Amino acid sequence: MRPNPRLIPRLDVEFGLEDLRLALNSRRSQLQRAEAAIHDLFPVGQPVFVDSGRVALYTALKAMRLEKGAKVGVPLYTCEAVFEAIVQAGCTPVFLDVTPDTFSLDPRDLERKRDGLQAIVPIHVFGHAADMDAILAVGGKAKVIEDCAHGLGSEFRGKHVGGFGDASFYSFRPGKPLSVGKMGLLLCKDAELSRVAGGIARQFPRYSGVRQIINSLKEFGRGVFYQPPWFGSFSLPVGQLMDERLDLMGKSEFDPHQTADGTLAIFAERLQKYPIRLNRARENAKVLSEAISSSKVLAPSEAEWATHTYFQFALRFQTEAARDGAAGILAGHGIDSIKFYHDSPQFALRYGYKGDCPVAESVARTVLTIPCYGRLPTNDVERISDALKRVGGD
Repeated sequence: MRPNPRLIPRLDVEFGLEDLRLALNSRRSQLQRAEAAIHDLFPVGQPVFVDSGRVALYTALKAMRLEKGAKVGVPLYTCEAVFEAIVQAGCTPVFLDVTPDTFSLDPRDLERKRDGLQAIVPIHVFGHAADMDAILAVGGKAKVIEDCAHGLGSEFRGKHVGGFGDASFYSFRPGKPLSVGKMGLLLCKDAELSRVAGGIARQFPRYSGVRQIINSLKEFGRGVFYQPPWFGSFSLPVGQLMDERLDLMGKSEFDPHQTADGTLAIFAERLQKYPIRLNRARENAKVLSEAISSSKVLAPSEAEWATHTYFQFALRFQTEAARDGAAGILAGHGIDSIKFYHDSPQFALRYGYKGDCPVAESVARTVLTIPCYGRLPTNDVERISDALKRVGGD
């Protein structure tokens, strides 16, 4: 693509000078601050801090002491890192279809495939809650681990997601709803499960002082180069050419560690501001929804029982060609977009996928997400709104 210094970044990657200071001047007492911040939102469960969401899922599965090769139900429409964590824990993924409106796990498909499942991983995709009542009703005796990587602040029937299953996990790595660096979080309802999970996590190595300095400088670099003018003029063009080799978001490695003290300090500070940003994202989503008048484009829906955080504003098109054409139009107007999980069906083949999730495959081909995060300047929201009026015109 042609460099564009005014390009609006697809994700909110935040890591500034103050974050760098906190990361490099951390103290072990930050653990207590982070725990207190979590308990303000989630009063149940002792938090277990690790360095990524996938490590948190791995820890939960190991703590549940499932049988070797245990079958774990997981939606096809998600990140490969989830499939990998299941396999790393010695389990076997069983792929489940999704609903066409929420993109989250379809309880009807779960009911068809539930025999033999020892665990289920519902995913609150893009910040819209999965239908937890229906999932729990048909899930039988299977353990339920909620994937809240997109769902910090999402609600199901007026309650925060993450408190409905046996456990829940979050990711706070670059580009997530709350981006602080190498950090994941596991919460368990049962005190004994939490104790076992905490024991597993404490066996993971801590980052050395030198490694933490290097990690912090990398995060600072991401924070700088993911902002205009650098994002559109340098980072994205280079990343599109070299992403597989550079792994710009650090997704390729499975190298479990404990969360660094400095990262906990950043998390404790930033969580206080999160509700304001969440409300702003919802306001942005309302503006963007009003800009879509074409019958050829479906705006994100919000079920009556859900409170959507709009981590991503997900558009669905009638065809893959229409989706790709819209991405080109948006790029021409200076708006970056993501074909989220477009390759999840292909990745899943490596993990035994049998081609029995038609809705998820269709969603992977036709969904395009655009920026909606709370830190977007008002003039950027207006630019995106204007561009949407030119997408998919009848």
